[in-house]
Amino acid sequence: MQNNNLICVLLFLLFVRCGSKPDLFLNVRLQQWDAMLEANPEAVRDSLQTLNPAILSNENNAYCGLLKTISDDKTYAEFTSDSLIRETENYYRNHAKSSNLHIRSLVYMGIVRIRMGIIDSTALIPLKEAEIIFNNLDNQNPSVGYLLNFFLGKVHHENKNFSFASGYFKKASQFSKREKNFAHSFDSHMAMFWNSMEQEKFNEGKKYLDSLEMINSKSIDEEYFLLNAQSVYYDTQNMHEKSLEKEKEQIKLAPHIKEKPEIFRLYYSISDQYKDMNQLDSAAVYALKAIEHISDTTYQLNYLLYENVADIAEISGDYHTANNYRKQAALIREKTIEKETDKHILKLEKQYDLSRAENKALQAEAKTRIAIIIILCLVILIVVSLFYVRARRIKMQQEKRSLKEEKRKTEMDKELVEARAGILRIEVEKQQLTMIVYNMMLGQFFSLEKQLQSLADKARKAKPDFANFVDDVRASMNKNLVNDFAKTISDSKFCELTGISLDNKVNKSEFLMLYLIYCGVSNKNLATVFRTTPESIRSRKNQLKNKLLSLNMSTSLFEQKGFSNT
Repeated sequence: MQNNNLICVLLFLLFVRCGSKPDLFLNVRLQQWDAMLEANPEAVRDSLQTLNPAILSNENNAYCGLLKTISDDKTYAEFTSDSLIRETENYYRNHAKSSNLHIRSLVYMGIVRIRMGIIDSTALIPLKEAEIIFNNLDNQNPSVGYLLNFFLGKVHHENKNFSFASGYFKKASQFSKREKNFAHSFDSHMAMFWNSMEQEKFNEGKKYLDSLEMINSKSIDEEYFLLNAQSVYYDTQNMHEKSLEKEKEQIKLAPHIKEKPEIFRLYYSISDQYKDMNQLDSAAVYALKAIEHISDTTYQLNYLLYENVADIAEISGDYHTANNYRKQAALIREKTIEKETDKHILKLEKQYDLSRAENKALQAEAKTRIAIIIILCLVILIVVSLFYVRARRIKMQQEKRSLKEEKRKTEMDKELVEARAGILRIEVEKQQLTMIVYNMMLGQFFSLEKQLQSLADKARKAKPDFANFVDDVRASMNKNLVNDFAKTISDSKFCELTGISLDNKVNKSEFLMLYLIYCGVSNKNLATVFRTTPESIRSRKNQLKNKLLSLNMSTSLFEQKGFSNT
């Protein structure tokens, strides 16, 4: 029998060992692919496609999600959703918070949203969260530091916050030097160039342009983007011949770069340069080439390319050609208007669907008003419960003191003392149970309040009056709680209970916090009452204690109740 048990144990251990090895080996392989991402993202992307997510461990599945997102970004894949990187970040938030992988997942959540054309707070928030964690690290990864600061700068640049953008781009440049990555150094200097040009700081822009020219080992793509920057700079300085020269060099490189440009824009720009230089024959040649290289026949501004040919022909005196191209421009523009009309009809259909949704929202609003009335009743019940718990606690403390005094004076027999102690324990258990019920009610109340707020936020555009009504109710609930408490407990009553005289030297909110500290309410529940975080409560308690010390008032309450109670 013992031999059979031993065999079972050995088989189990062998099974576990064999089952853990594939995960371990795959994790090592994923780390190797991670190291290859910068040099060969295409190979990493192809390798990841051979894995079946359904049979991976949660850890390796999250790692695969992060590497797939990074490889897609580096190979210029089109992002239509951020669901994969959101799931990845959620895993690391729950299992490896503040780790290097968690920081990278936050950074790429922001990058994916930027690539999707989202440049508002939705993209900024994960980047800022990553920045806070990253800045607290002792051993900072320079590659992560570069990405984080570069895309923080990009979000600010796109939102015209040029001074903030400049600071982040400079930090990105510093990290690129630490990691000795010439490509990142090039990108950060290029970003600083465009940031300066947007502000019309042309001298500063020229300084960054010169630094870009001095960077060695530039790729074909980088040479192309440098030519584009030089062309724009020379154009702002009215140096049209130099600008034209750089644009022609761009055309030679265009077929060889990874992110394929729209060639028609280059030809159009060259045509415009020749027109400014009054070289109309060359301007006409490149204007026609721009039309030949139209990549999207449905693009709504294509008619401008035809009008450009017409303008050049008209200046040259060729009115017949000008008339023909103006007719073609008009036809293209008419088709564009028809498509815009179709879009308008689609918009009307969406508005019809929206009106149906609003009708449902009105029905939901009636139910919500009933819920608000229930919440108000819960608030009253919670306040009453708080005072009841406090009264019970005071009564128990008085009974406890009386019990000690009676013991000293009368030398009661042991059975009587034990009976009183048993009663006191029962009362303590009742008080604890009451506190548990109070905490549950408090948690349910604020959960319901958050749901109402979420409902208000969703309905804010369609029903702003209703959303404002919910906001007003929430604000008045918080204000009424503080004000009603101040009316219920006077300074003299507080002094009687705690032995601390306040004499109106604290505000109503601080008065309520002192009372709740005296009641032994935890930081977690204080955070719920004051609608903040436990960390903020610890800070506010520290500030309150310092304030009492500065007023030469007693702080014994904090020592008695535990200054950092959780």
